[in-house]
Amino acid sequence: MQVRFPPGSPKIGSWKVDIGHWKIQSVSILTFNLLFISKFIAILSDSHGGLDRFRLALENLRAAKIQTVLHAGDFVAGDIVELLKNFPEINFWITLGNCDIDEKSISEIQKLPNIKLAEKIEVTLGGRKFAMAHRIEDLRKSDAEVLVSGHTHIARIQKLNNQLRINPGSLFESGMYLILDSEKLTLTGKTFSEKI
Repeated sequence: MQVRFPPGSPKIGSWKVDIGHWKIQSVSILTFNLLFISKFIAILSDSHGGLDRFRLALENLRAAKIQTVLHAGDFVAGDIVELLKNFPEINFWITLGNCDIDEKSISEIQKLPNIKLAEKIEVTLGGRKFAMAHRIEDLRKSDAEVLVSGHTHIARIQKLNNQLRINPGSLFESGMYLILDSEKLTLTGKTFSEKI
């Protein structure tokens, strides 16, 4: 199943899309409140110049039909725009990291219809509220159930004050990323080349 923004959908306001017998109605594009998605979400961060690792991870996600990726920043490097164009069936929510300074690439990425790119993102996926920023400090005031950050290159999963805090570490350094089961709130670690 694929949840995509319909061609020609307004950039502000609400729209309706049918997915089989499921209907998503009055979905605010500004807040990205999606009522139904696949329960599996890939979470990664700090891919930096590791485009081969990022590509292999995305190919494995595609093969497993996981169509939602949360990336907590530091991803702009090399031919990242061309890489992301090769995965139009995957919906990406990406935050900008301190190394994401290539304004030309960022501008091109923002034009891709399956990508939401911002310094901080709040999104409801599978009925759970997520907040994501490159640095955890930028999420201190968030009331989201799941907080996603990167920056430290150190994987860390912590339950604190009824929030699940996830830092997947660095895809570039460790080669690892996480798969979240949004129904059970369980995480599975994967290497970039590992089949799902």
